[in-house]
Amino acid sequence: MWCGQLLINDVFTFTAATHDATGEQTDADSVPSYRVYEDETGTPILTGNMAKLDDAGTTGFYSEQITLSTGNGFEVGKFYTAKILGIVDGITGNTLRCWQVIDAIATADLPAIDGSGYVRLQATTHTGAVIPTVSTLTGHTAQTGDSFARIGAPVGASISADVAAVKAQTAAIEVDTTAIEVDTQDIQGRIPAALSSGRISAESTLTSGAQTTLVAAVAGELHLKKNTAGQRCTFFMRDATNAQAGVTGLTLTVQRSIDGAAFESATGSATQIGSGFYTFALSQADTNGDHVIYKATGAGAIMAWREAYTHA
Repeated sequence: MWCGQLLINDVFTFTAATHDATGEQTDADSVPSYRVYEDETGTPILTGNMAKLDDAGTTGFYSEQITLSTGNGFEVGKFYTAKILGIVDGITGNTLRCWQVIDAIATADLPAIDGSGYVRLQATTHTGAVIPTVSTLTGHTAQTGDSFARIGAPVGASISADVAAVKAQTAAIEVDTTAIEVDTQDIQGRIPAALSSGRISAESTLTSGAQTTLVAAVAGELHLKKNTAGQRCTFFMRDATNAQAGVTGLTLTVQRSIDGAAFESATGSATQIGSGFYTFALSQADTNGDHVIYKATGAGAIMAWREAYTHA
């Protein structure tokens, strides 16, 4: 018979009843004896005899009490079997009682349960007292391993200080983002709503006598008035041995390709500005197309080119 889990140092009472061959309850020839075994150890840790219980009111009813103490050989976590032996009318019979010994739980360690049905934790209040420094915490392990590694040591004085620093940096980023948004809105306000020939173009016209110079907003691309003389384009002639330096004193050869046609000599004239820069005065024929490419070559210089889209 399994008797369950019993606490160490508990007093355990077990009983037995005897009967004859017909099953009728009857007293044993002598009080039954018992032997208590631990796990599968062949030597009993306790032996003894049971005693009659309520002899006047019962027949063949016996009991015994044993203390499950370490002094009696009991250990926490071990399983025990009591073998009870009785003899009735010269016939020997036996029965078993089995249990496990577990550790006792201190009542102070158990949470209290109030009338609400919830567990209420016990709290200890220290008033006007200084709690001493704990140097050794028995039964506890300092925080290490994965969770400690994930948190890591704080960069500043503490983790809360690091969080405060992050919040301050986030606020600064928000200020910068607001400034960027203002600049973006300003740029959007400066972009023209309509496109010119499928492009964004901002042009200004400066008039001096009969000449008109058109300044394109798109870098590297000229916007010229079609079939009109008096306009200019500029070339920077790079040194063939040092592309960071300009070549001076060149006699430029300038050619043009109009609307995808083969290159031919341009009819305008080139003038040196200085430091490797040259300006080319375009003739009317040099601008007589919708899409014109100009290229300039000179001795010891890398070819330079400019691309132009014309308008009416």
